[in-house]
Amino acid sequence: MKIFKDVLAVCLSMLLFVMAGCRSTGGTDVAPEIIIRTASSEYYTSPSRESSEALTNAAQPKSFLTVDASSGQGIYAISDDFHVLKSQDGKSWVNLLDISNYSAKSGKPALAALKSGFVFIAYYTSAGIETQKSVDAGSSWSKSSIKIPTDDPESGYGGSLALSFVNQTDGYLLTSGLPAAGTMCKALYKTLNGGESWESAGNSLNSEKATADLTKIGGYTTGMAFFHFGTGFITCSYHGQNEISLYKTTNHGTNWLSMEIALPKNVILLKYSKDYYIDAYPPAIYGNDRNHAKLLLNICNNGAKAPYVYSSNDGGVTWMVNGKSNLIIKSYSFTDDKNGFGLDEYGTLYSTDNGGLTWIKT
Repeated sequence: MKIFKDVLAVCLSMLLFVMAGCRSTGGTDVAPEIIIRTASSEYYTSPSRESSEALTNAAQPKSFLTVDASSGQGIYAISDDFHVLKSQDGKSWVNLLDISNYSAKSGKPALAALKSGFVFIAYYTSAGIETQKSVDAGSSWSKSSIKIPTDDPESGYGGSLALSFVNQTDGYLLTSGLPAAGTMCKALYKTLNGGESWESAGNSLNSEKATADLTKIGGYTTGMAFFHFGTGFITCSYHGQNEISLYKTTNHGTNWLSMEIALPKNVILLKYSKDYYIDAYPPAIYGNDRNHAKLLLNICNNGAKAPYVYSSNDGGVTWMVNGKSNLIIKSYSFTDDKNGFGLDEYGTLYSTDNGGLTWIKT
């Protein structure tokens, strides 16, 4: 028995020695443990012999659905597996919320963040639209829903979603029907109480709620942004319309006008056709006065695509060409006139420090 105890003591001593060596911060044989802390749990990975770059990028989701850095208090994003995330540098992320009851066969969720710590998300469910709101930068969330017919092509269910809040109480929600329905019905909602309730502000098909000017908006919606309460834009991709798909309202969506903006000097506009057209993407508004924004036009000519960056400093009244971008970015957000984050068509995250003219993978 004494021999057995002695052998056991020696084994325990050796085990403690090995464990101490593994936990030593000065050792190089075992890679440090990476801990990604989330609001609800902790995920652990312990890769061995990985480079420092690989360890840094271990917490980086492979693909995102939407991103918003306009609050200036961090970058909010929704990953392709429906986690609401936050980052300070675009490389390491904290999980704020898991979306569990989204409709997988619908459009991407929408996200809006304000400087006050107000964060709002919206996504389709099997019963309509569900929204979640945080007033403390994502630490806690409250849920509400908008019930709309999911099998009615005039409801605007299932396609793209867009959110825009001008402050913590006043905001807009734009839905669009699925392209397969052939109708692409658009429905605009307005809230005056921070999303506690929503009222219809227009529908392009429903005979009782139809807005004539909303009906005129052609193409698949790519987004929406309101500079101030009542004044906003809807943008679309090409679908046979004979104008740049940039539409403006100054009365909460009752009327919409196609907005003419100057094209780059080296672009000759002959006529809109399947070989020559322009896709527009929504204004990315930044600044305390909400008068500044960036906007991207994707000019397509005979199969070649050229993205151009525009800016406005007067609430979208006028737009100026800043130049040609190095990358087609379809979802983007800016903290100021130079710095921003964007996603390409694959959901890969990029950053810019020159106003969107050059995008670099994070």
